[in-house]
Amino acid sequence: MKRICIFFIVILYPSLVYTKLNTINSNNFPSRPDMIASIYREIAKVENNIKKETVKNGIAYSLDLDYYQSQRKAIFEKCAIYGSLGGQRAEILESQCELDAVSEFYDFIKTYRLAKGDT
Repeated sequence: MKRICIFFIVILYPSLVYTKLNTINSNNFPSRPDMIASIYREIAKVENNIKKETVKNGIAYSLDLDYYQSQRKAIFEKCAIYGSLGGQRAEILESQCELDAVSEFYDFIKTYRLAKGDT
């Protein structure tokens, strides 16, 4: 009887715990499509802010929608390298790269506007 208990503790218990932990951890993370959709929603928010900023103050700072479009094209080309890797991770990396670059561009516009003295 003692051997059976030791066998259970040494062999079966760790595998049961691992199975339980693996189930818990896999349920806590969003699926890949959900992650990508969330990233693209955030990209849309930032792009909307950029467009508002360029329409509102763009003429005063020589920032127009053509400049934004050229920057957006450069961002797309820069991040497309991740897409060429293929696979699910590449898609996440590509969308995250776009989000980071668009956010950096928006920060640039805000910093430029503040440097010109407008709040």
